[in-house]
Amino acid sequence: MKHIYTVIFALFVLVGSAQAQVDVYRNSFTAPTDLDRLNFAFTKAFSTSAPAQITNNTLAIRGNNGGKDVRGYSGHITVNTPITFNPGTVYTITLRARATEQDAQIKFLRGADAGTAGSENGTNIPNISPVDVIKASANTAFTNYTVTFTVNRRRTEYIAFYVSSIQNESNNANNEYLYIDAISITRTCGTIASPGAASVSRCGSGSVTLTATGAPVGGGYRWYGTQTGGTSLSSAASYTISLTNTTTFYVSAVNADGCESSRVPVTATINQKEFANTEFVKQSYEAGKPGMIKVNSDLFDRGHAVSIKWQSVNTVTRVVTDLGTTDAPAASPASLAIASMPAGDTYFQVTITPISSVCYDESTLFVTSQEIVSLPVELVSFKAQSTKDGVQLSWKTASELDNKGFEVEVSANGKNFRKIAFVGSKVGTTSLVQNYSYLDTRAAAGINYYRLKQVDLDGAFEYSKVVAVNNAAVASSSVYPTLASHEVTVRVAASDEQVMISVADMTGKQLLAIQNPSERQVVLPVQHLQNGIYFVTVTTGAQKEVIRFMKR
Repeated sequence: MKHIYTVIFALFVLVGSAQAQVDVYRNSFTAPTDLDRLNFAFTKAFSTSAPAQITNNTLAIRGNNGGKDVRGYSGHITVNTPITFNPGTVYTITLRARATEQDAQIKFLRGADAGTAGSENGTNIPNISPVDVIKASANTAFTNYTVTFTVNRRRTEYIAFYVSSIQNESNNANNEYLYIDAISITRTCGTIASPGAASVSRCGSGSVTLTATGAPVGGGYRWYGTQTGGTSLSSAASYTISLTNTTTFYVSAVNADGCESSRVPVTATINQKEFANTEFVKQSYEAGKPGMIKVNSDLFDRGHAVSIKWQSVNTVTRVVTDLGTTDAPAASPASLAIASMPAGDTYFQVTITPISSVCYDESTLFVTSQEIVSLPVELVSFKAQSTKDGVQLSWKTASELDNKGFEVEVSANGKNFRKIAFVGSKVGTTSLVQNYSYLDTRAAAGINYYRLKQVDLDGAFEYSKVVAVNNAAVASSSVYPTLASHEVTVRVAASDEQVMISVADMTGKQLLAIQNPSERQVVLPVQHLQNGIYFVTVTTGAQKEVIRFMKR
């Protein structure tokens, strides 16, 4: 028969486990040195100084002979290796034994040290006495005497067994023996509490850190990219990763024995950045007199702004002066009264704080005014619009004084600009409204930022506000018609890189080449070509596209 007791240590809780057992300690007495892995402290035995010996792969304890008061055996067997017990693991202690001549009792004990466990000060496991009785009448086979338990805090203790023969008044037999053929301590994984972990979010692509809490003492965590299976990404409490899109990860708690909890989902939300036009309102000021500075922003009109921080910057000393923080208005413009306007060498800047539920590009939240100077050209509007042929820029001046013209500049990030064209002034000096335009046929796909650099005849210049436009340009080049007799049209994908268009026949012989066409749509004459199949190659930077057409 198999005797199993499921018990509770102090601070221990009951669980069950169906997983494979792992040996923590096992002594099968197959070698003489296995005796050294145990401590013996007997008050009664055939030899109290050497109460046990190993014979035939069995630990044998021989009782003393004589009268009732002296015969038999009584003492402690202690595992001399300390065992660390971890929360979330199920432990099983088994002593496999049989007795001869007289019944015996057995207790499972524990203690903070070997001396305590292997003495009368050891704590019973379970807290009953005796644990069980080994019947001498059933001495032909070994029986497992077992306790199973978990702990709810980490602890290191020694395990011991108290064994004692029971003297029966009606049985005066001597030569009592207790045989033990195995002592084992095994573990299986029980229930590990799932960790706590909060989801996080950030504006735009970048690094996010996910943090878990609640692992058992001595344990840790495992981060995964899948709810089940997969390879652990990290074992630290915090997991940092760079993301471009919203991603859900999963984290589990692991105890010191490697037992793992169920996985908890943790989502890293990447809020895509929005863009809003934000600019200072152009105004005339009189130095030393009260004035009002104003800012227009789509954030105000959308109800997405909380507050505005106003500052002035001296362009000579670079000293930044805080002018105050105001609540964002319900609609543009936001304004701030200045008691005395500076005479020059100064510009203003504002920082807008958006509401927490939205995400805006940094260039939208911080904007600077032009330096306070006498301006020769009054620019009243500047717009950009995506079209099928490129980005159409248009602007209007209310007056011009000694104006040479406008350099058109473009940027991919709103910070680093480069010149792409120059549009000369129509009149140089005028008080009448003038309209200008420019078509950027090589605008890159995605968001493009544009500004104007207005240049005077004497070389002085100033910059306009920055406008942004999302150019939904075609992602690849095309040729039509593919069955042609007189001409074919090549439509080049949007790009700001070097472009080469070439036509070749079936043998690979190049018949025509055009370098950096000024337009994205190029018409090629083919009436002089013989009937057959030809190939148009469009090379844009490092990208090459080959398109076939037939001449008939």
